[in-house]
Amino acid sequence: MSFRLLVADLDGTLIGRNSAVSPRSKEAVSRLRQSGIRFSVCTGRMPIACAGILRELNLDLLGIFGNGALVGSPFTAQEIFCLPIDRTVAQDAVRFSRHTGMSIELYTREGCFVDARTGATELHASIQGIEPQVADLLDLVAHDKIIKASLVATTSEEKATTRRFGEEFKGRLALGFAKHPAYPGTDLINVTHPDVSKGRALAVLCRHLGVAREEVVAIGDGANDVPLLEAAGYGIAMGDAPPELKAVARCATLSVDEDGFAVAVEKLLA
Repeated sequence: MSFRLLVADLDGTLIGRNSAVSPRSKEAVSRLRQSGIRFSVCTGRMPIACAGILRELNLDLLGIFGNGALVGSPFTAQEIFCLPIDRTVAQDAVRFSRHTGMSIELYTREGCFVDARTGATELHASIQGIEPQVADLLDLVAHDKIIKASLVATTSEEKATTRRFGEEFKGRLALGFAKHPAYPGTDLINVTHPDVSKGRALAVLCRHLGVAREEVVAIGDGANDVPLLEAAGYGIAMGDAPPELKAVARCATLSVDEDGFAVAVEKLLA
């Protein structure tokens, strides 16, 4: 098939249980470039949480971050699209977290901020390789742009609280559920403006690059990748992707632990 751009999710697609990209997948990215095909990423992570990995991949394009809330450079302040959470809604979300005891992380361009470091925030910090900063979140919201928030739920009680959060903020926030291969029982929830999606952000990136939808291949593994694959000309689901993602994909590859990304790229280039 003929395509000009390949966009991949990170966690569970390029990043495996060891929180790293395999040598075979790095080689696959290099082969894409050697074949004249551009490469970018579309992730729930913010730039601060993946800049090191993207340097390893020699990313030379803008990327999609915050589950689609930001399209920009992971290395500079350049951005071509940003849709932050409404300030009043962000304040209400912080108050909900304080009332229920639910840990919430708020992300600006500069970093990750929490009311207090908890087991949930420490787990997420270890996955992302970043240090959350303790701050008064209501004060942060009043003075800074909140691009996204994150929730981490492992226990049944935490998952029940995040469901309540979703019901409370239905229509005011979008929740994108993701997993990390090393913690399959933990829900990693990206919280964004309700109009944010990976698919919308991909359309923005394509316009910027002058690439048609039909010329894009997208690869993902989670439910939050459904809009991404729907917006691409050709969607590929990882082998352990949920049924709703496989339903919108043109084909499926192997899991991340089986180098499914590299296998898919090798087949595309064959």
